[in-house]
Amino acid sequence: MSKLLKWMCVVTLTIGCACTSPTTKTAEPAVKALSPQEVVDECTTPHEVYQVPPSILVGTPVLVVRHADCMGQPSLVVAIWPGANDKLHTLYIGAVIEKYAMYLKLNGEYFDAEHVATSQITSIGGQTGPKSDLDAVPTFAAVFRLNHTPAPPEEEVSESTPDSLDRVR
Repeated sequence: MSKLLKWMCVVTLTIGCACTSPTTKTAEPAVKALSPQEVVDECTTPHEVYQVPPSILVGTPVLVVRHADCMGQPSLVVAIWPGANDKLHTLYIGAVIEKYAMYLKLNGEYFDAEHVATSQITSIGGQTGPKSDLDAVPTFAAVFRLNHTPAPPEEEVSESTPDSLDRVR
């Protein structure tokens, strides 16, 4: 009886292992590491450019540059600013880019901004400025990848007009 029980356990274990399919994870496509200096030098034809004036809080102007199909990425945004790369500037730049993503959503483009890298840059488009300008104020760039998000479902538009609102009052 014990031989039969052992034999049934071995057969059950063998069948159980043979019937399961191995789980293989598909490799995610490799994302090339992007440095701000490389993006600023390589991506020289912007899709959109916006100048954000200095705010009362930070006092630093920001140049927001969107690139389409550059360096193997479908959509990149670069924020360039003079001054410092401290926590205040990092938070401010993040807020500016989030506001830009909100602007895109209002225009029917749905993206989430993913921060890739931030560092000091020494040239823009491969061209350096006068030595005194580069030494006087350091310039920083932050690169953000725009990832598509699904559009929210269309809300049914009610046929309320100003006339129908007048009737409610």
